[in-house]
Amino acid sequence: MAEIDGYQNLFGLMKQRFLSFKNQKYIKELEHFQALAEAQFPKEADNVGSSLAYGLC
Repeated sequence: MAEIDGYQNLFGLMKQRFLSFKNQKYIKELEHFQALAEAQFPKEADNVGSSLAYGLC
């Protein structure tokens, strides 16, 4: 039973930290994080050169 309690405490701590980050950073800087998400979104390879860079050919 102690092992289960430990996992529940760990989950609770992770949840608390996530919600803290979400409220203190993410919500306040939403435009910044949206811009990061767009910049990191994978782009389609439009030519063979891009494919060669990734070793796909």
